[in-house]
Amino acid sequence: MAAGALALPLIVGATGVASAQTSGDSTYQQSGSAAGPHGAGSWYTGVSSQGSTDGVSSFEMGHNWAGKYGAGSNSTEASTEGGDEGGSSYKHSQNSAGKHGAGSSSTEASTEGGDEGGSSYKHSQNSAGKHGAGSNSTEASTNQDNQKGLLSGLLG
Repeated sequence: MAAGALALPLIVGATGVASAQTSGDSTYQQSGSAAGPHGAGSWYTGVSSQGSTDGVSSFEMGHNWAGKYGAGSNSTEASTEGGDEGGSSYKHSQNSAGKHGAGSSSTEASTEGGDEGGSSYKHSQNSAGKHGAGSNSTEASTNQDNQKGLLSGLLG
């Protein structure tokens, strides 16, 4: 039994830090990693909030891994601002590669809730393998001022 345990070494590490201030600001961060005979990986998470007049919050996380069959990464970010200008943002990406091919994907979304208005969305995907390759992309955008003009023109 002890020989079996020694044959499968595994190293794991993790850290976490949290802080808060009297001004209303707070943060939390955590990260870790693991390694064994079949691969290794790492991860992180971060959250912050600023309690000022405008108010800002953000979140991010990600992980990376590699093993005998391939490697990959994944990350996500989100943030918002609660002031007069408003705003939100989101980003996500994924990447991987293995013996049968590689691929990537990313998504972004953004909006602004202030007087300027606005929205945006982007997505792209790419892949390549032994049987072919492909790519696609999507974008969308709008502006609140343009929407008002379009609606007033349609409604007379």
